[in-house]
Amino acid sequence: MTRSIEMTKKEAKRICLILWRYLRDHPKCNYKCLVPNKIYNLVRLLRNECPLCELFARFDAVCLTCPLRHCNFGSHYMKWCQSKWKEDPEAVRKYEASNIVKIIEDWEV
Repeated sequence: MTRSIEMTKKEAKRICLILWRYLRDHPKCNYKCLVPNKIYNLVRLLRNECPLCELFARFDAVCLTCPLRHCNFGSHYMKWCQSKWKEDPEAVRKYEASNIVKIIEDWEV
């Protein structure tokens, strides 16, 4: 059973931006668990190591109201995850993490 952590939208946005800005600025990092401990400790106990999953999965099993909804099948997140199979994986990770940062920055809370 996954434990639920109470989080506000504002907190989720702040933590997501910390994580994804780091991943954007450090494209050699290809797993969330490899970010510095200070950042990883913010997400390690969350569903999918994601504040948005922690926030939205409580209310909506398919996360329709999440700004990163549909984190599969061609989403920016899945492209970031699957970058290791691309010709220039670091460029793909940087590009997709930048897209995720933009989406989160534009999300009004």
